[in-house]
Amino acid sequence: MVSLKKIPSLVVCSFAFILTACGGGGSSSSSDGESISDGTAISGTATAPAGSVASLTSYGWQIALRDFLISPAQAAIDGLSAVEGATVELIQVDDNGDQVGDVLATAVTSISGDYNLTVPAGTSLAGNLVVRITGTGGTEMRAQVVEQDVDINPITEYVLSKFIDQGSELGSLTTASVIRLTGQVEEFDLTATSDLQTMLAALEDETGAFVEEQIDIIDTGTGDASALAGTYRSFEFALGLHDDDGSNGVGDYSKEATVLEFSLTDNGDGSADVTTGGSDYWWSTQSVYNDAWTLNYVVEEETGGDTITVQVSDGDVLNIESEFEEDIDGDYGWRWPPYVMRLQKAANNKVLLGAFTAAAVRYETTDTNDDGEKDAVDPDARSGDEVFSYLFIAADKPQSMTASDLSGDYGVVELAVNTDENGYYGLSTSNFIASFDGVGALDLSTTSGDELERSGTTVTYTSGDDIAETDIPYSVSADGSTFTAGGEDVTSLFSSDYQLMLLHSVTTADDSITDDEYFSEVEAVNSYGVKLPDAQLDLSGKEYRLVYNGEMLSGSATALSTGRFSNTLTVNSDGLSGTLSFAALVAEKSSAAADIEADNDAEATDYDVSFTLAANGVSAMTLTDAGDTNTVTLTGYFSADGALGVFRVSSAETGSDPDQLGVAFLVEVNADN
Repeated sequence: MVSLKKIPSLVVCSFAFILTACGGGGSSSSSDGESISDGTAISGTATAPAGSVASLTSYGWQIALRDFLISPAQAAIDGLSAVEGATVELIQVDDNGDQVGDVLATAVTSISGDYNLTVPAGTSLAGNLVVRITGTGGTEMRAQVVEQDVDINPITEYVLSKFIDQGSELGSLTTASVIRLTGQVEEFDLTATSDLQTMLAALEDETGAFVEEQIDIIDTGTGDASALAGTYRSFEFALGLHDDDGSNGVGDYSKEATVLEFSLTDNGDGSADVTTGGSDYWWSTQSVYNDAWTLNYVVEEETGGDTITVQVSDGDVLNIESEFEEDIDGDYGWRWPPYVMRLQKAANNKVLLGAFTAAAVRYETTDTNDDGEKDAVDPDARSGDEVFSYLFIAADKPQSMTASDLSGDYGVVELAVNTDENGYYGLSTSNFIASFDGVGALDLSTTSGDELERSGTTVTYTSGDDIAETDIPYSVSADGSTFTAGGEDVTSLFSSDYQLMLLHSVTTADDSITDDEYFSEVEAVNSYGVKLPDAQLDLSGKEYRLVYNGEMLSGSATALSTGRFSNTLTVNSDGLSGTLSFAALVAEKSSAAADIEADNDAEATDYDVSFTLAANGVSAMTLTDAGDTNTVTLTGYFSADGALGVFRVSSAETGSDPDQLGVAFLVEVNADN
């Protein structure tokens, strides 16, 4: 049945894992735009898949991400061969990659693929200065000359092509940004294929989404970190899929949450220092092995105290980038490629929201120094893939909150995920209005919701209402971290202006197994609320970032869907319609023990949006697209200042019951940016 009514609690994000120092690679460069007065020598090595350069074929870059799961990460592509006796040309190009003017200098590669040439006097090292090797049919492998050591290989060709595809101004790119992005792509290990076209396709498959996010950050430009400075409480909730590469019939569904406090300090140069406080973290996995199920639940705490430097882009966007990481834990180790967590600040308040995906490859471990302790992954012993879909929310926290600060109506959207040791999986979303009297009593309206329940390979959809409740006593701690309703304490998060409310709770049932980590049932409930307006809002002309996480249950199949950061809703002048540009990263398992498959919507789809908007902020939206057979509905609320919207989402094939449920936020982009 559709649940809810117990005022659940909030979830927060695992900065302990996410907030790592910014990654990158490459050697030092000359200063950006430096003009070489006397000419300077550049050199490098040309490598490509064996025998492929002479027969390079043109390659279209607009391919979907078929598989974002990664291979063992190393510093370069294994298996490339030196390109011998090839003519290297130094040219300048326009933003479409087309040559401008004459060839500036030439060289020929040696038997080991090395070359040397001189940049003419007065020519600047820049993103539009290129060395190239041309194969038969006029096709090319190129590299941007942003430093004096310039290798030419599939990675440099790929990075330049992505800059061109994304519409970057090549001449305005900083040399450091090109070097850094190239180094980050090198951290994704790829084994050379038999031809360049397949090699480039593999680069797109495994790094495309990451590179597009990085280029958008580079092109957007530096923002003002002072608008984001403050002391935050954050919440992250993630759903995950795990496989074992089809070797032993093992598979997991996971859920996890982290509550973290951190401070953000403006450095005055578009960067900010983030210092973490203590965090609370839990994770639960529902595992199957040869059709037998187990369920575990583990709680951990971190002390915090780490400081990292992050970047702020124009438009009040906080960019947190991970480095390549390798984690060893007993018999298994994990390799995580770099990824980007991008958070949009809501207009006029210090609330940050974002959705993102992370993936890892799991390996067996080995003892490399014969000391009896396994200390490294065995790259030849893959044991599976892991994919996680995250929803992250942070808010500048209150300092002296009391029950009187909660006054009036809040529109609440709730997501609940329930799993048990027999393979049962329940996913539900619902919405209701919570009315606070400001002195300690709370009323809950009738709750409406949807629920998907799977038992075995059968998924059942139900919808319905729960009855209203009245006169529930409540209180809240001074920093908004604990909310009490009806005598039950839950974890909570409130923005300092009280426009946003988050509640999170976990309920467990003990298992007969005597291990403290195993349970018979684990349910997580997350409630996301916004303060409702007292008068009709005018949303005409506003632009919103859409933050979305959803899950599909259909028969034995499960899929996670994470909206891309570029998803935006532009509201028309009538205030009741608009256009939504939407793309998503999807990871799917056809059954609990099946391998994970992933797909990325490289091309965003534009949806026509129509919605209703009551004077109290209650809203319902529908998405339509002429070529789409899905019916997508969003039901929820806009905040009193119109800067935030929270919605439960359902998606169904036309004429069928919904098979995907999720939560979406609309975050207003500041019109001044």
